[in-house]
Amino acid sequence: MDIVSVIEANRARQKRARELNIRAGEDLFKVFSKGELLEFTLRGLAGARRMEEVADSSALLLPELCDDLVLKVQRDNPDEIVVLGEPRKVVYRGVGHAPRIVFGDQIRSGHLWRQLPDEIVLPSGKKIEVVVQFGINHFCSTEVGSIKDSLLDYANRCEWDRFRSAEKPEITLPDPTMESSQVPEVREYQYGTCVVTNQPLVAFGTVAVKQYHYYNEPEFEVRWCQRMQEAEEARSVAEEKLFFLRKEIMERKQVEIARQEAVASKERVKDVYGFYQSFGRDREIREKLYLRAYGYIPERLDDIRRWTLETDILAEMALGEISEAKKAAQEREEKIAPLVSRVGQHNADFVIGLVRELVQFMGAKTAHERLSTESVASYGRVRKQSALASVCIGENGRRFLALNQSRSVDEILAGVIFWLEHEHNLQPIEHQSVSLSPSPPKPSAPKKSLGNGFGSLADAFGDLKL
Repeated sequence: MDIVSVIEANRARQKRARELNIRAGEDLFKVFSKGELLEFTLRGLAGARRMEEVADSSALLLPELCDDLVLKVQRDNPDEIVVLGEPRKVVYRGVGHAPRIVFGDQIRSGHLWRQLPDEIVLPSGKKIEVVVQFGINHFCSTEVGSIKDSLLDYANRCEWDRFRSAEKPEITLPDPTMESSQVPEVREYQYGTCVVTNQPLVAFGTVAVKQYHYYNEPEFEVRWCQRMQEAEEARSVAEEKLFFLRKEIMERKQVEIARQEAVASKERVKDVYGFYQSFGRDREIREKLYLRAYGYIPERLDDIRRWTLETDILAEMALGEISEAKKAAQEREEKIAPLVSRVGQHNADFVIGLVRELVQFMGAKTAHERLSTESVASYGRVRKQSALASVCIGENGRRFLALNQSRSVDEILAGVIFWLEHEHNLQPIEHQSVSLSPSPPKPSAPKKSLGNGFGSLADAFGDLKL
C-alpha cells in the first residue's frame, strides 16, 4: 500500500470515528489529535527517512474501529426513524445536543401535527428534538406535547387577532378617588371556536396596570388574555396598585388639609408678631415668631402637623404675654391718669422716670422737700436748674437740665412733686415765697467780715438783682 492510500485510509477512519461519537453522543471511539498522529507515524516509520526504507506501510495505518461497537451505535442511533408512517431523517448534532428531526409545512395539511406522539425516542432511549416549521415560525422541543399546544395556539391566532381588533365587552375601570370603586372580577367571553377541535375559544378580560402612561391619564386599562391565570395575575397587580393609589390620594388630601391649617396658623402668627413688636419683651420669642411668620412650611405630613402644633403653641404663648403686657399697660394708664391730667401724656413718662431717679438717689422725702423748696423760689429757670444739678444725674435728670423754657421747668417740677406725693403718700409742704429783692436794714449786731469785701453771706446775695 502506497503512502497516499495510507493517508486516505487514516483520514476516513478519523472521520468515521467522529461521526460515530456524534451519533452516540459520547466519545466511544478514539480520535487522534495532531500530536498523537505524529507520534504514531514516527513510531510506524521506525526511523525510515524515505518511502523506500519503509519495510511495512501497513504499520502506518491507524487501528480499525471495533465492528461490534460500530454496529451497536448504528443500531441504537439509526439514520432514520419512522414517524407518522414515514421515515424521517435523524440529524445528530454532537455531544450535549439532542438528535433532531425536522417537519416542514406539509405537516400543517389536515392538522397532521395533532397525530404526533407526545414523545419520540431513539432505540438508545435518547429523546429526539422535534422541529416544526410554520412559515417563518419554528417550534422545537423534546417535549412534543408543548409543541402541539403551541401549534394549536398558532392555528387559532387568526381568530384571536380578529377579536383583538373588534369591539369587545365593556369592563369598568376602577376610580381611585372613590372608596366604593373596586377592580371587577375577570370576565369570560367566547370570541370564536377552535379551528381544530371546534371547542369554544374563550378570552378573559380584566383590569390591568398600564406599563406606560402620561401624566393625568388613568393608570389602568382593560386587558384581554387567552389564559385565565394570566388574567388573574394582572387583576391581582391592579388591586395592589389601586390600594396604593388610594393611600397616596388620602395622604395628599391629608397633606392638603394639614397645609391649609398650617397656612392659617402662619397668618395668625404674622398678626401675633405684629402685636408682639409693641408689647413683647422676650427677644427669643420675637425671633421665633418671625421665623414662623415668614419661613417655609414643611412638605411631609408629619412635619407639617408638628410645625402647626408648635406654631400654635408659640402663638398662644406670645398672646399670653401680650395680654399680660396690655393688662399691665392698662393698669399703668389708670394709675398715672392723675399725673397725665396735670402734665399731659407727652410729659407723664418723663416725670415718672425723673421721680424714679430722684428717689433712688436721695429718697422720696428728701427729694420732695428739695423740689418743693425750689418750685416756690422766685428766681428763674437757670437758677432752679442749677440748684438741682447735683441731684439730676440720671438720663431723665439730664433731660430736665436741658429744658430751655421756664414754663416747661415749672410744669415738670410741679408734676414731680405731685407724683412723689401721690406715690409715696407725702403731704404737700407749705412754703412762703422767697423774695431776693433788697429790704430795709434792721438793727443788729455788727457784722463780721468774711475777709472778701462782704460783711456776710446775706450781704453778698443782697447786692444781687435778679
